[in-house]
Amino acid sequence: MTITKKVYVLSASAGGYRVLFTAAQSIYRTFGIECRVSSLTKVPSLSGVYFPDLLRLLVLTQEPYEVCQEKVLIVNVRRLEHRKEEVFFSRLFKETAFILGRSIGLEACDKPDCLMFQTEKLPDLDRKGIRLCDVCAIEKDKLLRSLIS
Repeated sequence: MTITKKVYVLSASAGGYRVLFTAAQSIYRTFGIECRVSSLTKVPSLSGVYFPDLLRLLVLTQEPYEVCQEKVLIVNVRRLEHRKEEVFFSRLFKETAFILGRSIGLEACDKPDCLMFQTEKLPDLDRKGIRLCDVCAIEKDKLLRSLIS
């Protein structure tokens, strides 16, 4: 399945290019969707943001930021911070994929090793897997087909 729509990933003072590329890698590995990345010094006004090939706009930020647009997703990376860099990047990978999955219609999964398992606390996020279970993978493919057709 070829997906021509893209996820645009913007980092607003949220840790630089490694953070951007981890989020983009998470999206590509989990969903097969290409990303375009950009680093900004602050979150711009997102009203009226338009790209002809936009599937979703993912904004990584250090500050709480509210937005009420269907295609705009916010990840507050500050809450994912950890003294060990590999834990932080693992959390970012999982959280980014989970948020995108929910935005395309994937439900939270009840399997703790599935990437779509709903977590409330960071230790739970640390324990969950980095891949979709078979059921969620099949549902993801159906949802993506409906979004791009």
